[in-house]
This record gives sequence, C-alpha cells and structure tokens, in this order.
Amino acid sequence: MTVTGTGTLSVHPKSVTGGGTFIYADAAGNVLASGTWTARDLLSFKIYGTSPSLPPTFTAGKAYVRVHLSPQAGGPGFDAVLTISCVLPGAKVPQGPEEGIRLAVERIGNFNDEVSGNTLFVLLP
Repeated sequence: MTVTGTGTLSVHPKSVTGGGTFIYADAAGNVLASGTWTARDLLSFKIYGTSPSLPPTFTAGKAYVRVHLSPQAGGPGFDAVLTISCVLPGAKVPQGPEEGIRLAVERIGNFNDEVSGNTLFVLLP
C-alpha cells in the first residue's frame, strides 16, 4: 500500500482536513486498487517536541487519523485509520516510533509494517 498526501490538524479544537492518493499492489507489483483518501477525524495527536538543529516550527509527533479510501473503480470505499509518525533528530521521541506511516483498513487488513518515508508536522501560528 502506497499512500501520499497532505493535510492540517488542530488539537484545540480537535479537527483534521486533508487527503491524497493510494495504490494497493500485490508483492509482484500488480496494482489491485487505487484511488483517493480523505481525512475524516483526528483520533489523537501526541507532540514529541522540536529538534535543536531544525527550524523551531518543525515538530516530531504521532497522529492517528480516521480516513476514507475511495477506489477509482467506484463502490462505497473503505474506512481506515492512518497513523503518521514524525521523528526528528534531538526531539524527545519515546522508544518505538519510526518515521513513516501505517494504515489499518477495515474489512481489508492491517498494514502493520511501518513504511519509512518523509513525514513532518509543522506548527502554524
């Protein structure tokens, strides 16, 4: 499962917007489904702090977001939980989180392996 996208989140009040695309392929690389995803609900967000070597608006953290996947082929789609982890050098990140995402899709499966990639939370004024 490849997921790309952007969005914004707020903890006061708790809200989220955003979306992007997904591609679901088998081990051989054959595309089984593709489409778009939309953020629906911010389930939780834990801020880990900033890095002394990066701009002060860059922050490490972990977000759990309820999303809806809309396949290009049509149909009702699928609800899922997208976990986004950002780890920055020097930030007080608890042991365990790695930089990347996870996706648990209802009625399909839990893509448990955290996929590395570039994630970043930016504090806005």
